[in-house]
Amino acid sequence: MIPLFKVAMNPEASKAVDKVLSSGFIGQGEVVEEFERQLKQSFNNPYLVTVNSGTSALHLALRLIKDKHPEKKYIISTPLTCTATNWAILAAGFEIIWADIDPNTLNICPESVLKLTLEEKTYYEIAAVMVVHWGGAAADVKKIKSLTGLDIIEDCAHAFG
Repeated sequence: MIPLFKVAMNPEASKAVDKVLSSGFIGQGEVVEEFERQLKQSFNNPYLVTVNSGTSALHLALRLIKDKHPEKKYIISTPLTCTATNWAILAAGFEIIWADIDPNTLNICPESVLKLTLEEKTYYEIAAVMVVHWGGAAADVKKIKSLTGLDIIEDCAHAFG
């Protein structure tokens, strides 16, 4: 194998991993509780929970949307993302309405989302908008929310924090 790059790793990382593995808790426990506590403070949100992957987070968010809007059947999303984003929508029992992207940011285009809510499907059938923050660039969530009033699920795998 030809190594193209080497990931920079803190020399203390292996000690931290060993501490977790020897604790007997690999899915929950003191380290996860501390991590969640720090995230709650950082985001100023007491309703934060961590999961094992971004895909699991999307499944959880979509389940909550399904519980909130059981009569609605569509999620507006973007095709410019990892397949896990949109497979989670289908797995939750929703259909996808494709929005255009903004060619300057590669994020979902707020005006396209607004057009879809007004023209393609009735507003009352759309449960939420799946926003993907592409390549570290944040999508304009506030604009989409102000234009449509719809619930928004943010896929932050490219732009956490």
